[in-house]
Amino acid sequence: MSDAIVDNIELNELTSTGHSIKKKNKVDMSKLKNIKVQVEVFLGRAELTVGELTELGKQSIVKLDRGVNEYVEIILEGETIALGTLVAAGDNFGVHIREIKD
Repeated sequence: MSDAIVDNIELNELTSTGHSIKKKNKVDMSKLKNIKVQVEVFLGRAELTVGELTELGKQSIVKLDRGVNEYVEIILEGETIALGTLVAAGDNFGVHIREIKD
């Protein structure tokens, strides 16, 4: 990320008479860099009956509704922000981002 400053954010400010006026402020994005957010990666869903659920055991496999070549979703605050593919990142999973959502 760069230390870019975002210009021209228009805010409506109320005057003492209740009328709104437009005001331009600058937001210094560098102040937001250290704020931590939690992202989630969605792999897919499975629909099981209660009977199938109770039969799951140690070696069971639950088939998801997505193929191995389909993108996973990167989610922030309940919204999909990007799509990617699963990769190995050392001993962990990682996501190789392929598309950023608007």
